[in-house]
Amino acid sequence: MKLSIREKIECKGLIIISFCTGLIYWVLDSLIPGQIIIRVSTFSLFVVYGIFNQKLLNTHKTAVASLTHSRDTLEETVKTRTSELIRANEERMQNIDRLRKTLNSTIQALADTVEVRDPYTAGHQRRVSDLARAIATEMCLAAEQIDGIRITSVIHDIGKISVPAEILSKPTQLSNTEFNLIKQHSESGYGILKDIDFIWPVAQIVLQHHERINGSGYPRALKGEEILIEARILAVADVVEAMASHRPYRPGLGIDAALNEIEKNRGIFYDKTVADTCLILFREKGFKLEGHHYKQ
Repeated sequence: MKLSIREKIECKGLIIISFCTGLIYWVLDSLIPGQIIIRVSTFSLFVVYGIFNQKLLNTHKTAVASLTHSRDTLEETVKTRTSELIRANEERMQNIDRLRKTLNSTIQALADTVEVRDPYTAGHQRRVSDLARAIATEMCLAAEQIDGIRITSVIHDIGKISVPAEILSKPTQLSNTEFNLIKQHSESGYGILKDIDFIWPVAQIVLQHHERINGSGYPRALKGEEILIEARILAVADVVEAMASHRPYRPGLGIDAALNEIEKNRGIFYDKTVADTCLILFREKGFKLEGHHYKQ
């Protein structure tokens, strides 16, 4: 234990006195019997040791008290700060939950806007979202990626609000000109979404969801790995749902026909892993598209 300067001086003084006392007794040893001198000298040393030890003990007690006080103060500070951090984190999580609910409500409102103009595809985006999320989950993608796919799939056809309603609901086969107008919806969707600061590449996924692995898709004729994995998943889910459900110009073709299309063109139009995962979900794991628009 570290002593103060004053205590060091006092201790040194006691040691010097003890030394001098012993020296005097040694000189007097020739005059006084040695046994007496030894006892007196020993006693004086014990006295000095006792005083010195007491000072050390007092210093130790003071230090311990100081450390105890510091520890108690630190514990109280840590306890208070921990409580503050817990409250702040709870508030943060509540805010995140509110923002998530607001985002979901906004996304659903956008999806409903499309479906109001195109009643024949009512529920299409939601069902595509369900299938795309199931495929992404089966492929063990990261949770954030899966959430991004879910959100994007719900609004992947938002660009259709730029397509005339009479074309969307035309009960006969589309002309080439009309089909080219329909094909513009992915770029229109990109234009609507590109300035929104999502944490996922939503606008790019919407732009790419009609691209094909062999480069035969639109609008950019991207190939293979040039296409985002999220867009490759959305492409498969979109085709399966679209083929299985009714359209203004044709009845639903059924799930089996949709799955046969995916199986036949895996690695050509559709990503092999995504296509295989989709087939496993329906044929081995019992996945079903919700709704009554399907010929099973």
